[in-house]
Amino acid sequence: MRQLDLFHDSTRTIVLNVLREAIVARNALEAGITFERLLNLDPGHEMASDAGTLIAILETPAPEGPDEGIEWLHALEQEWRPAAVRLLGTGDGRDFLAPVWRCIGEALGPRPFEPVHPERHPSWAYLQGQDWENLKRSVLGVPEHETTRSVLGVPEHETTPVLLARLAEAEYRLGDRTRAIEHWFALCWRAPAVLRGLVDDPDFPDADVAAAWNAAQDQDVEPVLSPEWFPAWMLLQEPSLAARLAPSGKNDGPRRAFDLVYDLLTNRVSDAHGIVLRRELKALHPALLTAYLNRFAGN
Repeated sequence: MRQLDLFHDSTRTIVLNVLREAIVARNALEAGITFERLLNLDPGHEMASDAGTLIAILETPAPEGPDEGIEWLHALEQEWRPAAVRLLGTGDGRDFLAPVWRCIGEALGPRPFEPVHPERHPSWAYLQGQDWENLKRSVLGVPEHETTRSVLGVPEHETTPVLLARLAEAEYRLGDRTRAIEHWFALCWRAPAVLRGLVDDPDFPDADVAAAWNAAQDQDVEPVLSPEWFPAWMLLQEPSLAARLAPSGKNDGPRRAFDLVYDLLTNRVSDAHGIVLRRELKALHPALLTAYLNRFAGN
Protein backbone atom coordinates (compact mmCIF):
# COMPACT_ATOMS: atom_id res chain seq x y z
CA MET A 1 0.00 0.00 0.00
CA ARG A 2 1.31 3.47 -0.92
CA GLN A 3 2.50 5.51 2.06
CA LEU A 4 0.52 8.70 2.58
CA ASP A 5 2.44 11.78 1.45
CA LEU A 6 0.56 14.66 3.04
CA PHE A 7 2.21 17.35 0.96
CA HIS A 8 1.83 15.46 -2.31
CA ASP A 9 -1.74 14.38 -1.61
CA SER A 10 -2.87 17.83 -0.46
CA THR A 11 -1.35 19.38 -3.59
CA ARG A 12 -3.16 16.86 -5.78
CA THR A 13 -6.41 17.65 -4.00
CA ILE A 14 -5.96 21.39 -4.45
CA VAL A 15 -5.10 21.04 -8.15
CA LEU A 16 -8.04 18.68 -8.72
CA ASN A 17 -10.43 21.13 -7.05
CA VAL A 18 -9.09 24.01 -9.17
CA LEU A 19 -9.54 21.82 -12.23
CA ARG A 20 -13.12 21.02 -11.30
CA GLU A 21 -13.87 24.72 -10.78
CA ALA A 22 -12.40 25.63 -14.17
CA ILE A 23 -14.46 22.95 -15.90
CA VAL A 24 -17.66 24.02 -14.14
CA ALA A 25 -16.90 27.62 -15.17
CA ARG A 26 -16.40 26.36 -18.75
CA ASN A 27 -12.95 27.94 -18.84
CA ALA A 28 -11.21 25.63 -21.30
CA LEU A 29 -7.87 27.46 -21.16
CA GLU A 30 -7.53 27.34 -17.36
CA ALA A 31 -8.86 23.79 -17.28
CA GLY A 32 -6.25 22.68 -19.82
CA ILE A 33 -3.38 24.27 -17.91
CA THR A 34 -4.55 22.81 -14.60
CA PHE A 35 -5.07 19.43 -16.22
CA GLU A 36 -1.40 19.40 -17.27
CA ARG A 37 -0.40 20.23 -13.69
CA LEU A 38 -2.44 17.30 -12.42
CA LEU A 39 -0.83 14.94 -14.92
CA ASN A 40 2.62 16.15 -13.94
CA LEU A 41 1.82 15.43 -10.29
CA ASP A 42 0.16 12.09 -10.97
CA PRO A 43 0.08 10.78 -14.57
CA GLY A 44 -2.19 7.92 -13.55
CA HIS A 45 -4.69 9.95 -11.53
CA GLU A 46 -8.04 8.17 -11.36
CA MET A 47 -9.90 11.30 -12.49
CA ALA A 48 -7.58 12.14 -15.38
CA SER A 49 -9.58 10.36 -18.06
CA ASP A 50 -12.87 11.97 -17.00
CA ALA A 51 -11.29 15.41 -16.79
CA GLY A 52 -9.82 15.00 -20.25
CA THR A 53 -13.22 14.00 -21.59
CA LEU A 54 -14.92 17.11 -20.20
CA ILE A 55 -12.18 19.45 -21.38
CA ALA A 56 -12.50 17.97 -24.87
CA ILE A 57 -16.21 18.85 -24.80
CA LEU A 58 -15.34 22.47 -24.07
CA GLU A 59 -12.93 22.56 -26.98
CA THR A 60 -15.20 20.86 -29.53
CA PRO A 61 -17.37 22.99 -31.88
CA ALA A 62 -21.12 22.59 -31.48
CA PRO A 63 -22.70 19.90 -33.66
CA GLU A 64 -24.22 20.94 -36.97
CA GLY A 65 -27.24 19.14 -38.33
CA PRO A 66 -29.17 16.08 -37.17
CA ASP A 67 -26.46 13.51 -37.94
CA GLU A 68 -23.88 15.25 -35.73
CA GLY A 69 -26.58 15.89 -33.14
CA ILE A 70 -27.29 12.16 -32.92
CA GLU A 71 -23.56 11.42 -32.67
CA TRP A 72 -23.30 13.85 -29.74
CA LEU A 73 -26.39 12.30 -28.19
CA HIS A 74 -24.79 8.86 -28.19
CA ALA A 75 -21.50 10.21 -26.84
CA LEU A 76 -23.27 12.13 -24.10
CA GLU A 77 -25.31 9.17 -22.91
CA GLN A 78 -22.51 6.60 -23.11
CA GLU A 79 -19.42 8.59 -22.15
CA TRP A 80 -19.87 12.27 -21.30
CA ARG A 81 -22.63 12.05 -18.68
CA PRO A 82 -20.92 9.26 -16.67
CA ALA A 83 -17.67 11.24 -16.76
CA ALA A 84 -19.39 14.43 -15.61
CA VAL A 85 -21.11 12.66 -12.72
CA ARG A 86 -17.91 10.98 -11.58
CA LEU A 87 -15.79 14.12 -11.72
CA LEU A 88 -18.27 16.83 -10.75
CA GLY A 89 -21.06 15.06 -8.90
CA THR A 90 -24.70 14.76 -9.93
CA GLY A 91 -25.73 18.41 -9.59
CA ASP A 92 -22.66 20.10 -11.06
CA GLY A 93 -22.44 17.40 -13.71
CA ARG A 94 -26.01 18.07 -14.79
CA ASP A 95 -25.38 21.82 -14.91
CA PHE A 96 -22.17 21.37 -16.89
CA LEU A 97 -23.94 19.28 -19.51
CA ALA A 98 -27.04 21.52 -19.81
CA PRO A 99 -25.53 23.67 -22.60
CA VAL A 100 -24.41 20.49 -24.36
CA TRP A 101 -27.96 19.16 -24.33
CA ARG A 102 -29.18 22.47 -25.73
CA CYS A 103 -26.64 22.31 -28.55
CA ILE A 104 -27.91 18.83 -29.38
CA GLY A 105 -31.51 20.07 -29.42
CA GLU A 106 -30.57 22.85 -31.83
CA ALA A 107 -28.66 20.45 -34.06
CA LEU A 108 -31.55 17.99 -34.22
CA GLY A 109 -33.78 20.82 -35.41
CA PRO A 110 -37.44 20.39 -36.41
CA ARG A 111 -38.01 16.71 -37.03
CA PRO A 112 -40.89 14.27 -36.64
CA PHE A 113 -41.16 12.15 -33.53
CA GLU A 114 -39.91 8.59 -34.03
CA PRO A 115 -41.57 6.15 -31.61
CA VAL A 116 -38.61 3.76 -31.89
CA HIS A 117 -36.16 6.58 -31.09
CA PRO A 118 -37.95 8.96 -28.70
CA GLU A 119 -34.60 10.38 -27.57
CA ARG A 120 -33.85 11.68 -31.07
CA HIS A 121 -36.58 14.28 -30.91
CA PRO A 122 -35.15 17.68 -29.88
CA SER A 123 -37.62 17.90 -27.01
CA TRP A 124 -35.69 15.14 -25.21
CA ALA A 125 -32.45 17.12 -25.38
CA TYR A 126 -34.19 20.29 -24.22
CA LEU A 127 -35.81 18.36 -21.37
CA GLN A 128 -32.44 17.08 -20.20
CA GLY A 129 -30.97 20.57 -20.54
CA GLN A 130 -33.96 22.10 -18.70
CA ASP A 131 -34.53 24.52 -21.57
CA TRP A 132 -38.27 24.79 -21.09
CA GLU A 133 -38.99 27.44 -23.73
CA ASN A 134 -37.26 25.49 -26.48
CA LEU A 135 -38.81 22.24 -25.25
CA LYS A 136 -42.26 23.77 -25.62
CA ARG A 137 -41.40 25.25 -28.99
CA SER A 138 -40.01 21.96 -30.29
CA VAL A 139 -43.14 20.05 -29.29
CA LEU A 140 -45.66 22.58 -30.55
CA GLY A 141 -43.69 23.14 -33.73
CA VAL A 142 -43.56 19.49 -34.76
CA PRO A 143 -44.41 19.32 -38.47
CA GLU A 144 -47.29 17.12 -39.43
CA HIS A 145 -46.11 14.14 -41.49
CA GLU A 146 -48.23 11.63 -43.27
CA THR A 147 -46.98 8.87 -40.98
CA THR A 148 -47.90 10.67 -37.77
CA ARG A 149 -50.74 13.07 -38.57
CA SER A 150 -54.18 12.35 -37.18
CA VAL A 151 -56.90 11.89 -39.78
CA LEU A 152 -58.71 14.73 -38.04
CA GLY A 153 -55.71 17.03 -38.23
CA VAL A 154 -55.09 16.91 -34.47
CA PRO A 155 -51.63 18.27 -33.55
CA GLU A 156 -49.14 15.43 -33.21
CA HIS A 157 -48.33 16.08 -29.56
CA GLU A 158 -51.97 15.53 -28.59
CA THR A 159 -51.84 11.96 -29.87
CA THR A 160 -48.24 11.22 -28.85
CA PRO A 161 -48.07 10.60 -25.08
CA VAL A 162 -44.30 11.08 -24.81
CA LEU A 163 -44.52 14.54 -26.39
CA LEU A 164 -47.56 15.45 -24.30
CA ALA A 165 -45.73 14.46 -21.11
CA ARG A 166 -42.72 16.58 -22.06
CA LEU A 167 -44.94 19.52 -22.94
CA ALA A 168 -46.75 19.26 -19.61
CA GLU A 169 -43.51 19.57 -17.69
CA ALA A 170 -42.42 22.52 -19.83
CA GLU A 171 -45.70 24.31 -19.17
CA TYR A 172 -45.36 23.67 -15.44
CA ARG A 173 -41.75 24.86 -15.29
CA LEU A 174 -42.71 27.98 -17.24
CA GLY A 175 -45.38 28.82 -14.66
CA ASP A 176 -48.56 27.72 -16.44
CA ARG A 177 -49.75 25.07 -14.01
CA THR A 178 -53.27 25.02 -15.46
CA ARG A 179 -52.04 24.03 -18.91
CA ALA A 180 -49.74 21.43 -17.36
CA ILE A 181 -52.66 19.89 -15.47
CA GLU A 182 -54.76 19.86 -18.64
CA HIS A 183 -52.03 17.84 -20.35
CA TRP A 184 -51.63 15.49 -17.37
CA PHE A 185 -55.38 14.92 -17.31
CA ALA A 186 -55.30 14.18 -21.06
CA LEU A 187 -52.65 11.56 -20.35
CA CYS A 188 -54.86 10.06 -17.62
CA TRP A 189 -57.51 9.34 -20.24
CA ARG A 190 -55.39 8.64 -23.32
CA ALA A 191 -52.27 6.99 -21.89
CA PRO A 192 -52.88 6.02 -18.25
CA ALA A 193 -49.69 3.95 -17.98
CA VAL A 194 -47.62 6.97 -19.02
CA LEU A 195 -49.30 9.18 -16.43
CA ARG A 196 -48.78 6.58 -13.70
CA GLY A 197 -45.08 6.43 -14.54
CA LEU A 198 -44.81 10.21 -14.36
CA VAL A 199 -46.61 10.80 -11.09
CA ASP A 200 -44.96 7.84 -9.36
CA ASP A 201 -41.56 9.35 -10.10
CA PRO A 202 -40.07 11.11 -7.03
CA ASP A 203 -39.03 13.96 -9.35
CA PHE A 204 -42.58 14.68 -10.54
CA PRO A 205 -42.70 18.49 -10.37
CA ASP A 206 -46.16 19.21 -8.92
CA ALA A 207 -46.26 18.22 -5.24
CA ASP A 208 -50.01 18.84 -4.92
CA VAL A 209 -50.86 16.58 -7.85
CA ALA A 210 -48.53 13.93 -6.46
CA ALA A 211 -50.16 14.19 -3.02
CA ALA A 212 -53.64 13.83 -4.52
CA TRP A 213 -52.47 10.83 -6.53
CA ASN A 214 -51.00 9.17 -3.45
CA ALA A 215 -54.22 9.82 -1.54
CA ALA A 216 -56.18 8.21 -4.37
CA GLN A 217 -53.95 5.12 -4.24
CA ASP A 218 -54.65 4.81 -0.50
CA GLN A 219 -58.42 4.54 -1.06
CA ASP A 220 -59.86 1.03 -0.76
CA VAL A 221 -62.73 1.58 -3.19
CA GLU A 222 -64.34 0.16 -6.30
CA PRO A 223 -63.75 1.02 -9.03
CA VAL A 224 -60.12 1.55 -8.12
CA LEU A 225 -59.01 5.17 -8.49
CA SER A 226 -56.82 4.41 -11.48
CA PRO A 227 -55.36 7.17 -13.67
CA GLU A 228 -58.57 7.31 -15.74
CA TRP A 229 -60.60 8.33 -12.66
CA PHE A 230 -57.90 10.55 -11.19
CA PRO A 231 -58.94 13.87 -12.86
CA ALA A 232 -62.34 13.71 -11.15
CA TRP A 233 -60.66 12.88 -7.85
CA MET A 234 -58.17 15.72 -8.31
CA LEU A 235 -60.98 18.23 -8.78
CA LEU A 236 -62.42 17.16 -5.44
CA GLN A 237 -59.03 17.61 -3.77
CA GLU A 238 -58.44 21.01 -5.36
CA PRO A 239 -61.89 22.47 -6.22
CA SER A 240 -60.46 25.80 -7.41
CA LEU A 241 -59.20 23.99 -10.51
CA ALA A 242 -62.77 23.75 -11.81
CA ALA A 243 -62.86 27.50 -12.44
CA ARG A 244 -59.75 27.26 -14.66
CA LEU A 245 -60.44 24.05 -16.57
CA ALA A 246 -63.07 23.01 -19.09
CA PRO A 247 -65.28 19.91 -19.09
CA SER A 248 -64.14 17.03 -21.27
CA GLY A 249 -67.40 16.74 -23.19
CA LYS A 250 -66.99 12.96 -23.41
CA ASN A 251 -69.38 10.25 -22.25
CA ASP A 252 -67.10 7.37 -21.25
CA GLY A 253 -67.25 6.63 -17.53
CA PRO A 254 -64.13 8.42 -16.19
CA ARG A 255 -64.52 11.54 -18.34
CA ARG A 256 -68.24 11.73 -17.69
CA ALA A 257 -67.47 11.51 -13.96
CA PHE A 258 -65.02 14.40 -14.36
CA ASP A 259 -67.70 16.48 -16.07
CA LEU A 260 -70.23 15.66 -13.36
CA VAL A 261 -67.84 16.76 -10.62
CA TYR A 262 -66.99 19.83 -12.68
CA ASP A 263 -70.67 20.80 -12.97
CA LEU A 264 -71.29 20.21 -9.29
CA LEU A 265 -68.31 22.37 -8.30
CA THR A 266 -69.01 25.27 -10.63
CA ASN A 267 -72.54 25.78 -9.22
CA ARG A 268 -74.12 25.85 -12.64
CA VAL A 269 -76.98 23.57 -11.67
CA SER A 270 -80.20 23.92 -9.74
CA ASP A 271 -80.79 21.88 -6.61
CA ALA A 272 -83.04 19.50 -8.52
CA HIS A 273 -80.52 19.06 -11.31
CA GLY A 274 -77.76 18.67 -8.72
CA ILE A 275 -79.59 15.66 -7.32
CA VAL A 276 -79.72 14.16 -10.81
CA LEU A 277 -75.99 14.73 -11.26
CA ARG A 278 -75.22 13.15 -7.89
CA ARG A 279 -77.24 10.09 -8.76
CA GLU A 280 -75.40 9.71 -12.05
CA LEU A 281 -72.03 10.15 -10.33
CA LYS A 282 -72.99 7.51 -7.76
CA ALA A 283 -73.84 5.07 -10.54
CA LEU A 284 -70.47 5.68 -12.22
CA HIS A 285 -68.22 5.76 -9.15
CA PRO A 286 -69.78 5.74 -5.66
CA ALA A 287 -66.51 6.71 -3.96
CA LEU A 288 -66.34 9.94 -5.93
CA LEU A 289 -69.81 10.90 -4.77
CA THR A 290 -68.87 10.03 -1.19
CA ALA A 291 -65.77 12.21 -1.43
CA TYR A 292 -67.89 15.05 -2.81
CA LEU A 293 -70.50 14.75 -0.06
CA ASN A 294 -67.90 14.49 2.69
CA ARG A 295 -66.33 17.74 1.57
CA PHE A 296 -69.25 19.76 0.30
CA ALA A 297 -72.46 18.46 1.86
CA GLY A 298 -74.20 21.28 3.68
CA ASN A 299 -72.08 24.03 1.99
